[in-house]
Amino acid sequence: MRGLALALQADGWYLRSDIVWAKGVSFAGTWHGNPMPESVTDRPTRAHEMVFLLAKSPRYFYDHDAVKEQAVQSATGAAASFRRKAWNKRAQSIPGQAVGSHRPDRPDVAYNQPLRNLRDVWAITAKPFRGEHFAVWPEDLVRPMILAGSRPGDVVLDPFGGTGTAAHVWPCLLAGARF
Repeated sequence: MRGLALALQADGWYLRSDIVWAKGVSFAGTWHGNPMPESVTDRPTRAHEMVFLLAKSPRYFYDHDAVKEQAVQSATGAAASFRRKAWNKRAQSIPGQAVGSHRPDRPDVAYNQPLRNLRDVWAITAKPFRGEHFAVWPEDLVRPMILAGSRPGDVVLDPFGGTGTAAHVWPCLLAGARF
């Protein structure tokens, strides 16, 4: 798959992100997920696929607010702890600003927020499909792709069609979008 990304880049596409779709995750004896079984004995069973965020130009539409996810409490606590430790050293370097307060010169920095940017590893379980196609993308995988990359009225391109997951998901998300 990385060869495909390299070929598309050589053809003028911009690879903005390579996203790992983790169908199964294994850590220290615990298991989550349901990847397709493989009868391999010389390597681990593949439990992921790559999803590429590609753009045809360096400036493109991406709605990061549409796909924000819940922040983990420990992450927001860690940010606050970092802020206290790091910014106490700079208390006198920003006159008139309380230590640990939001920096007015950096509107993109916000601590203790309930939402965070979408990560590039998506742990999404594959869903059963009764049809003849065995590589169906679940709706939960397609949904953030459409939300982040499309505006109402945009055309949503699914170059392979497959089982029509994108065609099923897009009308529910974007008023006026066309498939």
